[in-house]
Amino acid sequence: MNKNKMTTKKTEQLLTSFFASGRFTFIDENQDIVMLSNFLLRKIDENHLDINNTARKMAINYEIFKQILNGKIKPKRDQLLQIAIAMNLSIVETQAMLKMVRVKSLYKQNTRDQAIAYSIQNKFSLSKTQYYLIKHSMDCIAG
Repeated sequence: MNKNKMTTKKTEQLLTSFFASGRFTFIDENQDIVMLSNFLLRKIDENHLDINNTARKMAINYEIFKQILNGKIKPKRDQLLQIAIAMNLSIVETQAMLKMVRVKSLYKQNTRDQAIAYSIQNKFSLSKTQYYLIKHSMDCIAG
């Protein structure tokens, strides 16, 4: 066997064992987080938002928000809703963001989700949304 054939065979074996090992699945499993990160950074840029101010509006720790933006952590559903409200996302953008990271979309048959959708459509702040939820005896959005 010549040297080129041996090298090719070894390379093929290494690639086969690498793909079989599952070491590259991190990218596949975290693709949704990367998509979310890109989406949020694009929205921040498009709307000329200040990251510190946005984190403050969300009532989320700045460092946690930075980790979400950098794709290091996957936010919970309520954190995503806080982000949507703080960034004044539309209901369509909010639903797309929730689907992006494979969490439950706002569901029109769920009373709390209806109230949150109403708040988003009417551009309520987070504090006004929380007040609206409490006033109607619903759980607040918790980050």
